[in-house]
Amino acid sequence: MKELMKMIEEGDLSDPDAVMSLLKEALDSGALSQDVLVNSAVLQKALSASGCTPASVAKMIALQKTLAESGMPKHEVSFSNKIDSQHL
Repeated sequence: MKELMKMIEEGDLSDPDAVMSLLKEALDSGALSQDVLVNSAVLQKALSASGCTPASVAKMIALQKTLAESGMPKHEVSFSNKIDSQHL
């Protein structure tokens, strides 16, 4: 992850061709895997279709993490997120 972040910080993101070149370099170097790229695209598409904001998703993930770390059973964590996501 650090290698990918360094590539992004140092890379040229000024135009689509430069971004594609950076993605290819990241894939070739192993800093980014095709699976991660595909999963990221699927997540972005799902978020867009759901109408959730990135902030509300971050809040739900933080809530889920806190509940799971406190020892709450997985099925209750899932149910809690469904209820709380309506209020985020």
